[in-house]
Amino acid sequence: MNNKSAHQLFEKYKVLSETELESRYEILLEIYAKHINIEARTAINMVKTQYIPAVISYTGKLAKTVNDLKSAGASTDVQSALLTKINDLLKSASKKVATLEAERTKAEGIGHAKERAEAYHDKVFPAQTDLRADIDALETIVSKCSWPVPSYGDMLFDL
Repeated sequence: MNNKSAHQLFEKYKVLSETELESRYEILLEIYAKHINIEARTAINMVKTQYIPAVISYTGKLAKTVNDLKSAGASTDVQSALLTKINDLLKSASKKVATLEAERTKAEGIGHAKERAEAYHDKVFPAQTDLRADIDALETIVSKCSWPVPSYGDMLFDL
């Protein structure tokens, strides 16, 4: 939309002037940046206020189970391995939410619409996707009753 041949085509058929075309392009960039910003802020909020606290609570219960089993002389191999896996994902998610916050803040501070949209596309969206991978993995491990929102399965099959 924002190239010389598009400008010539729109002007030739008197659809939009170059100024009008540039304005529309800038509006689309602003809309894109605003949408990704909203998604990133929502993801950050959900991870910090719902997912991380839920996982911490679940790992506390799991750690207590491990300690109780050890006290009883039972094997804790499965529970300990699960606890380690969840802790690793939690640690990774915590780092990734901080990265997403930093990238979103940087992108939000960019003044030029094209550069801001590029920052949201090249930095914020990938950081959000990386964070989501950890949260999706945690969703498959953490007990359904401990997970703070409906799972994908719940939304697809239980509604």
